[in-house]
Amino acid sequence: MDAPPEPEVLGHDEPRLTDRWTALPDRTRRSVIITAGLLLLAGLTGYGLATRPATPVPTVPTESLMPYPLQSTELHYVEIDGPISGQKVFHVRLTAESSTGAALTHVTQGYDGLHLKAGPPLPIKLPPGQKVKFTVTFEVEQCAGVPLNASMAFLDVTLRNTRAIQVYSAILGDRYATDLSAALRALCEHPKRAASPGT
Repeated sequence: MDAPPEPEVLGHDEPRLTDRWTALPDRTRRSVIITAGLLLLAGLTGYGLATRPATPVPTVPTESLMPYPLQSTELHYVEIDGPISGQKVFHVRLTAESSTGAALTHVTQGYDGLHLKAGPPLPIKLPPGQKVKFTVTFEVEQCAGVPLNASMAFLDVTLRNTRAIQVYSAILGDRYATDLSAALRALCEHPKRAASPGT
């Protein structure tokens, strides 16, 4: 009886992937592992950055957005009332207005012979957008320290809000300088002596 025919072999057995891997030199295998690890790490990092929620923008405190008191406050001269008969006193009427709210905490000036007092009493609150009337009383303590021509008249004013405290010299205009000079002359200027007969 004849033996069965041998099956036909098509192609040939190729080495398996594991066989190929083990056949590689150790140095090559380490390089492949390191490269694959770096690629995986880069991919995970990119994915993490792409899917990370957006960082919220920090909220800026309201105080830092508040303008400086000098930037938001205006001071205006109204009139001078006086001098008061028999007294070396007159009253300067003013208005102040702050767009964002402030407080007027101090008013002074640079003449040694004058004493100032504000009313209503300081500090005077300046609500946002409201014009506030106030009066500064000038008392002449000694005429020697008072200029009779106050052409550069100003008031040193201290303003405060939640952002800052500022001191500045408020120049109130020519009309204030003229009226102030007239009031000071009325109190301190000596009347001219009458001319002697025959002169």
